[in-house]
Amino acid sequence: LMLAVVHGHPMCAQLMIASGADLDVRCGPDLETALHVCCARGYVALAKALTEARADCSATDAYGRSPLLVACMADMPECASVLLAAGASIDARDRNGASALQAAAVGGHAAGQVAFGVLLLEGHGIERDPAAAIEWFEEAARVGHTEGQLRLSRALRAGVGGSPDEAAATEWLTRAARAGSTEAMAELGIELAKGDPAAGLPWITRAADKGSPRAHMALAFMALRGQGMAADEARAARSRTRAPITGLRMRLSVAELGNWMRLCAQSRERYRPC
Repeated sequence: LMLAVVHGHPMCAQLMIASGADLDVRCGPDLETALHVCCARGYVALAKALTEARADCSATDAYGRSPLLVACMADMPECASVLLAAGASIDARDRNGASALQAAAVGGHAAGQVAFGVLLLEGHGIERDPAAAIEWFEEAARVGHTEGQLRLSRALRAGVGGSPDEAAATEWLTRAARAGSTEAMAELGIELAKGDPAAGLPWITRAADKGSPRAHMALAFMALRGQGMAADEARAARSRTRAPITGLRMRLSVAELGNWMRLCAQSRERYRPC
């Protein structure tokens, strides 16, 4: 099986798998399994066949690297997807403590950079390093990854790793919103509306049209108070019913949640849900 994989003979490898060959035998100085080799070389179909035949996704080579880590190091996202679908652990680390996310980040994958930045920012399974987190967010942001731009904006606005930078935060948030991020549209509109409700309203409206619960909440407040538009209690009630609290998740501050509950209480008796 290993020879068939190493020499790129997929039909032979498939026959060996179907015949019950040992899927997890380790060969060579690096003690790799067939799954390691597939992930290193991008043999997606073979990797899928091996995982479907129950090859060990957690097997490690001589350096403690799992097939998932090898796939990330080799820039083989399709193989990584196959392994993740098969239940491979994204938290597995090699002997040097490197994880698959770290390998993906170093390899230039924007999504991996953002995910690794979040781990560094929050200290999940790794030593907390806010400054490094911002660097990874910026790496992803610079190649147009909207989640990276959004995360970078929030970190800069909060002064993570240094002093707050409102101008840079707004710039990155605007880039994410213009690139189509619904969450960024809502957040940008709300930030702009703090100084000029009329300036924030178009972004909030766009986000609401794309289904953002937070944007609907903002529209409800603005309609109720006549901010950026004529006061309209009926519109406020319609927006309220389109932004259930369950859709807001944990993004609301305590003050926002308190205001939201007061709005619900004011309109619950007066209007029926649309």
